[in-house]
Amino acid sequence: MEIEINVLSDLGGMNKKTIKLSINSIVLKLSNYLDLTTLESITIPSEFGADIINFQREHGLLEGYTKHDSGYVGGKTLSYMINGNFKQTVFLNQKVFEDHAVRFCIVNHELCHVHDDYMQFKMGVKPKLEKNSQQEGVLKEAFLSLAGSVWAEYIATRLSAKQAAIEDGDNSLYNSEFIAGDLQLFSEFLVTTEKEISSQTNVSRTSGDWSKLFDVARGSVNQLVGAAGKVYGNIHAIEEFNSEGGKQLRENIYEMCIKQSSFKNIWPELEPALQTLYDNYPNWNGSEELSELAEIVQITWNTLGVYTNELESGRIWVGPLRP
Repeated sequence: MEIEINVLSDLGGMNKKTIKLSINSIVLKLSNYLDLTTLESITIPSEFGADIINFQREHGLLEGYTKHDSGYVGGKTLSYMINGNFKQTVFLNQKVFEDHAVRFCIVNHELCHVHDDYMQFKMGVKPKLEKNSQQEGVLKEAFLSLAGSVWAEYIATRLSAKQAAIEDGDNSLYNSEFIAGDLQLFSEFLVTTEKEISSQTNVSRTSGDWSKLFDVARGSVNQLVGAAGKVYGNIHAIEEFNSEGGKQLRENIYEMCIKQSSFKNIWPELEPALQTLYDNYPNWNGSEELSELAEIVQITWNTLGVYTNELESGRIWVGPLRP
C-alpha cells in the first residue's frame, strides 16, 4: 500500500513522515478486523474535491461525492478495476489531521468501506453505476446499485463505531461529536432533499426535460437514505454494548427528526432491511440480497414525488407522476 501526500505544509503539527507512520499504524491495527488486501493507496490531496473528480474521470467512475453545509467531508473510498484486478484508493481530507481522535475515526470509517467494497465484490454484488449510465440499462439494477450505496454507509458506520469502542476500551466514542455529526447531517438532508427535488421538478416542468430529475434524485435522495443508514449503524453498534442506550437514541431521533417529516413511514421499514442484510453478511447470494433495500430507496423517491419506469428501449422514464 502506498501513501501519497500532496500538500506542501505540515498537517496538525505533523510532517509527512509522521503522517505516514500514523496512517500505517491505524491500517495495521484495523487489519486485525478488516480485509484490506485490495487497498492500493491512501492519498491526501491538495484539492480534495477536484482531485477526487479527476481520479473518477480517469478510471471511468461515477463522478461526485457527498457535500453538505454543516461541515467538511473527511474521506472518500473509490473502488475500480486495473487489469482485471479489484483495487481501491482512499482519499483523506487534510483537515482530518487537525485532531487525533478525528483522524482515527475518519480513517477507521474509510477502511471499513474498503473492507465492505471488497466483500461485496467477492459476493458478486454488481458495482455501482458507472459514468453516464443512469439513463441506460435496467431500472431494477439502477436501484440495486443505489441500495448498495446505502448499505455501504450503514455497514461502515456500524463496523467503525464498534471497532472504535473496542480500541477505546469502552463506548465513550459513541457519545462523541461523530454521532452528533451524523445526526446533524441526516437532519440537514431531511430538509434539503425535499427542496432540491421540488426545485428540479419545477425546472423540468418549465423546460419539458425530465432527464435531469433522475440525476438530482439519485444524488440527493441517496444522500438522505444513506445518512439514515449511518444513523442506524450508530444505533446498532451502541446496542451491542448498551441495549438501553441504543433504544433511547432511536426514540429520541424519531421524536426530534423524523416524526413530523416525510421520512416517518420509511424510517421503520429501513431498520429490518438493514439488519437482515447484516445478519447474512458476508454470505450474500449476489445483488439480489439488496432487493428489499432497493425497494425502500424507490419508495423514498416516490414519497418525494419522483417516479420511474423502464421503457421497452431499456431507457429509464422519470417524472413527477406515477406512470
